[in-house]
Amino acid sequence: MKIAMISDIHGNYKAYEACMEYLEKHPVDLLFFLGDYITDSPYPQKLLTMFYETLKERKCFFVRGNREEYILDHKKEDKGWKKSSGTGTLLYTAEHLRTEDIDFFARCACVLNPGLKEIPLTTLCHGIPEDIRGNLGEHPELLEEALRQAGTPYLFGGHTHKQEIKMGRNGIYLNPGSLGIAIDGVGKRAQFAIAETDGKTYRHKFISIPYDIEGLLRDFEDSGIEEYGRVQVRSVKKTLLTGINYFFHCVMLAVKMSGMSTDQIPEKIWEQAAEKLGIE
Repeated sequence: MKIAMISDIHGNYKAYEACMEYLEKHPVDLLFFLGDYITDSPYPQKLLTMFYETLKERKCFFVRGNREEYILDHKKEDKGWKKSSGTGTLLYTAEHLRTEDIDFFARCACVLNPGLKEIPLTTLCHGIPEDIRGNLGEHPELLEEALRQAGTPYLFGGHTHKQEIKMGRNGIYLNPGSLGIAIDGVGKRAQFAIAETDGKTYRHKFISIPYDIEGLLRDFEDSGIEEYGRVQVRSVKKTLLTGINYFFHCVMLAVKMSGMSTDQIPEKIWEQAAEKLGIE
């Protein structure tokens, strides 16, 4: 049995198109989706329309990411998002979602064991099982605890945007990387993984493919998303082009310069942080 593992699409429908075309040529039996389907890219409905078609046509298992969690929390209680470098891309996405999208996010489990006899006992999540934003890239010391929380020999998760496999005393953790905003030091690539199993173990292969980055960049210009997200959108575009996490670096620098949470940082500080990092 072959399984495609896909995480952190972040609304990048061009990367998703390329991935589905690849899977037409290299068929799999199952797809595991590991969350963060939306935010940070233009026209989220283009991605979600294709994604729902995949769910109808293929056997899929999926979990919620922290981005879906943000949207659900905002739906319950207005978070005061506004056109700004701090929360503008979230607001843009929220304004372009439908009721059925919110309902789908609400149905997504945060942690899932597919429970198929054809595959080893496996846990799917976004960050780590008990923390949707748990980041094993920044905090490798969490590995054994994450595997303990999973309670299965295999844990598949995303969130870090980097392809990685970690061997622990309590099992194996695999991250397929980010389909939509890959942090690979190269840029212009969509990343995911394919695993083959005999029902007892997995053999995996990390995949990195090109996609229509120029088309996506035109969408950034045409959609009006930069009016919403300002510096944050510019940092995402530079991350897409370089594979270097300018988005994260810009957020961390703006927080350090201001001493404030991201939703409170003045635009002047965001612009200063962007200038220091060479984000145009």
